[in-house]
Amino acid sequence: MKTDIWTVHDYERDPARLVQNHTFVDGRPIFRNQPDKHFLAQYEGQPYMLDEFGGLPWIPEEERATSWGYGSNIDSLDDFYAILEREIDAIQACPAIAGFCYTQITDVEQEKNGIYRYDRQPKFDTERLRKIFTKIPATGK
Repeated sequence: MKTDIWTVHDYERDPARLVQNHTFVDGRPIFRNQPDKHFLAQYEGQPYMLDEFGGLPWIPEEERATSWGYGSNIDSLDDFYAILEREIDAIQACPAIAGFCYTQITDVEQEKNGIYRYDRQPKFDTERLRKIFTKIPATGK
């Protein structure tokens, strides 16, 4: 099997472990979502993408029994922003990562860990989110 882009999902919340997971050894990634499937594709220098991370749950108390996110619930907005910024700082510390995708922007059903509510209203200060995410500058044209 061949692949043009090497992608991984990682919902690790600890920044040090996130960096460790995405630090290459001898020019090769060490992190695998499914280590038992290492034979399916080989890393041959493809762009390395963290195609899912985050999924941070900031779920109202009354909805916690019927929903979830990745890791324990975050109880305050300030904690949410701080955790997200530490994750972005960890990603920025990994030169092998060519791009990333935060999970989820609009998940409002089962997981409810999106950045918008069911009525499409933002749960967070979108300008503050923009400042956190753009700590890693876009390099495309």
